[in-house]
Amino acid sequence: MWNTLANLTGSGTSSPKPTEAANASEGVKSAASFCKDGKYFSELTAKDLEWTIASTASTETQTFYLINDQGHFGHVQLIHSNLGIWGTPVSVQMTARFRGKGVNKFFSTNLSNFNLSADKRSASTKEMSIKLSPDGQKFTVQVTNPPELIVSLTVERTTRGYKIGE
Repeated sequence: MWNTLANLTGSGTSSPKPTEAANASEGVKSAASFCKDGKYFSELTAKDLEWTIASTASTETQTFYLINDQGHFGHVQLIHSNLGIWGTPVSVQMTARFRGKGVNKFFSTNLSNFNLSADKRSASTKEMSIKLSPDGQKFTVQVTNPPELIVSLTVERTTRGYKIGE
């Protein structure tokens, strides 16, 4: 098993201890490693809003966090995971959680028919869609299945966006 894991991750070692891998320091990095010369954030660009959908082992998400005036909290998330193994299907999932005033609901379901728009800034499945407006200022999120979770929301940017580092 460890040899298979080593081959998948490219660590070149069969050791079960990640710190013993030759390139262990190249794996997971702190967000601080992207900050150079005291520049902790920079303005978000249109390119930053694109899905990358790497052909190697990777996971990408788009998550929308919501808090209303009564303090209720929620999130809706689209997850795209690729194990990077030939013949292994890509996994696409949606999670959502809503909490407040006696309500604590969590939803998780697999999605089918994942598609990206030509500009890679919008994604859709049979059960869910996240669409970015052409001006890059507004996301529209729709969830139509499962029936116990129907979501229709629009999130509009009210100020400039930013990203960590450059």
